[in-house]
Amino acid sequence: DYNNIKNLNDKGVTNLSKLIDLRLGNNYLESLKNYTFYGLKKLDRLNLDFNKVSNIEPKAFESLESLRYLSLRNNQIKLLNAYYMSYLINLINLKLDKNAIQILDNE
Repeated sequence: DYNNIKNLNDKGVTNLSKLIDLRLGNNYLESLKNYTFYGLKKLDRLNLDFNKVSNIEPKAFESLESLRYLSLRNNQIKLLNAYYMSYLINLINLKLDKNAIQILDNE
């Protein structure tokens, strides 16, 4: 939290295969690129609250099969595509409040 992060590159946080909790809240992230979290197979919790996320690419969450808690509160998300979340097979808690979601898309 609070690190002034503006960008996470493709595969930007790889090689952390044992990581279970990642908190990137209160930064300046605008986009979640494809494969950003690639290789974080044990990640259980991901907090991206209070950023400026408005774009989530189709494979941003690929390889997060163990993720159970995802929080994207207080961002600028307008479109949420359910297909993009299909990689999150163990997700039990999704927080999206205080966004600008206008479209929930299944394709």
